[in-house]
Amino acid sequence: MHNINHLQLQSTQRYDEFDPQQEGNKNVTFIDFVIDGQSLYIMLKQYDRIPALG
Repeated sequence: MHNINHLQLQSTQRYDEFDPQQEGNKNVTFIDFVIDGQSLYIMLKQYDRIPALG
């Protein structure tokens, strides 16, 4: 059996507009990988990492 994954790219920001954590931090806009409906950024958020493309 073969696994078929669905890959998308989505523009997103590190913080929401009203997120108190953005105070004093850089709010970065980046392209997020979405794999089978799950954001790679959300999966790595606990490590405060933003996925890099190339």
